Amino acid sequence: MIRLRKLYTYPERTHSIEFQDGLNFILGERSDDSNKTNGVGKSMSMEFLNYALLRKPQGSRVLKIPKHTLPHDTYVCVDLLIHGEPLSILRSISKPDNPVINYKGGQTTFDTLDSALNYLGDLYYTDQSGINLNPSIRELLNPSLRDERSEFKDIVGYFDTKSRIPADYTPALYMLHFDVALYRQAKDIIKEIEKITTSMRDLYNSLTQNKSRGLPEVRAAVNSMEAELTKLENELEKFKTYESFDSIEEDLVNLDIQIGELKSQQSHLKYKISKIRSLPKAEKIDESDVLFVYEQFKSGLGDQLKKSFEEVNNFKEKVEQFQHHIVNEKLKSEIANHKVVSGKIRALDDKRSEILKLIDRDGVFKDLKQSIAIYHQKSEESSNTRTQLKRYDENSKSKNRLKSQKSNIVTRIDEQITSKETVIKSFNDTIADIHEYIMGNRGCSFDIDTVNKDTYRDVVKFDMTIDYGGSHSVERVKVFIYDLSLLLNEHTSKKHPSFLVHDNIFDVDQDTLLNSLNFLYSLTNTENFQYILTLNTDKLANKEAREILNFDVHDYSRLELTKQNRFIFGEKYSEINNKRT
Repeated sequence: MIRLRKLYTYPERTHSIEFQDGLNFILGERSDDSNKTNGVGKSMSMEFLNYALLRKPQGSRVLKIPKHTLPHDTYVCVDLLIHGEPLSILRSISKPDNPVINYKGGQTTFDTLDSALNYLGDLYYTDQSGINLNPSIRELLNPSLRDERSEFKDIVGYFDTKSRIPADYTPALYMLHFDVALYRQAKDIIKEIEKITTSMRDLYNSLTQNKSRGLPEVRAAVNSMEAELTKLENELEKFKTYESFDSIEEDLVNLDIQIGELKSQQSHLKYKISKIRSLPKAEKIDESDVLFVYEQFKSGLGDQLKKSFEEVNNFKEKVEQFQHHIVNEKLKSEIANHKVVSGKIRALDDKRSEILKLIDRDGVFKDLKQSIAIYHQKSEESSNTRTQLKRYDENSKSKNRLKSQKSNIVTRIDEQITSKETVIKSFNDTIADIHEYIMGNRGCSFDIDTVNKDTYRDVVKFDMTIDYGGSHSVERVKVFIYDLSLLLNEHTSKKHPSFLVHDNIFDVDQDTLLNSLNFLYSLTNTENFQYILTLNTDKLANKEAREILNFDVHDYSRLELTKQNRFIFGEKYSEINNKRT
């Protein structure tokens, strides 16, 4: 059992609220200056309560209050009793993940929010029966502290509708005495199935090229590719007479390099030969010109010139022959070199051809390097596809196995539903009693069903109907009746935290509001529960309300707020969009 005693801030920057057993109203009142009762801080006071009870910081409106209104050194505090033992929680604005808990004279500052919640859970669950048999303390408190932004649309929807947090049946099943461990196991299996389904979807899209072909086609293509690889591998087996396939590849690469170098030399020699052949022939000196020159020298030199003209002419011919000889010899040398290089190329080509003859079987290897690349490419492609297919098939088997386990759990939960027939019937009777008081009839029902569908992210579903003529506020009335039934029923109350907060739930017609308030007033044994309601009193200002309502709500008022007397001290402010830093 949990009893809230006081909500306050330190230093004091808000009104404090002292709670009592039974009914507690936080009222929005008109003032002399304003008839408006909204925006005075009723919902914010409940945000502060939720924050003090260690709600996760994400989305908390408390952390959206500007620093000039709520300074960072502020602590939001709540005094409470857990099974009669007093305890205080102090949670700072600047360090929301490091709350302080005062208990039995000791003070503990926690390193993490989860550590603090685990500590509270250990204090609350005195039987120490095991973590999976109970909800966490925050899971247990969620139905008692619905976010106003949940709009009270769903009996198992406790959070802001924009957050899209999935429904959680854990606390309700716990209060209805179901095996929570079994339900948790089913939820874990559903998460695993979702992960596997996502993985399979990604694999399927990859294998089928975004569904451009079917999976059977992919399997056929892999089989065909593997046949090609087998053929290539058989050819590679024929290289066993060599030390290794790599040595053959290396020999061929070396031959290609040598052939390339020789061909470069061959091209150079061809160029030199063509240049020599393109040279002009040595010009012959005309014999008459030589004779003229000879006579000139002879007349000038006289007897000193002993050489005959025939000797000079012979010398001329020798010079001409020498010039021709040099050109011819150079040409012959380059031609000879060309023949040698060409011979080497032919020899290396023959050697290369001999190697290729050994491996060029049935046109498999036209070009060894290219063929090796093709082989490795096909091998890698085949391996990747086979690996993906294997993973897909393994995931499919795992998914089927998990679905089978899930089906078994669903069957066991069905058996529990049958075994808890007495509890469920009693809970139905409590719902019907409240419904009859408010609506004047017992035309309502509550059922627990199991669901075993891939499209449903749970295994349990609560079906609750009330007789409300399709009004827009039917869900709010349904939530009110459901929450009160969990709090008051003889079976569920044993595991309920024993307090319940409803923040602005009564956006309903006046008859329903008045009957609901009268029902709350009719409750006896108020020491067994604590109910907190935020309410605008302008809904009760007319004559009809005064005549029908059996009590004065101010008798249970714990705080009355107006435009001039807001919950948070100071001027009106606007919430900031991002979390405070």
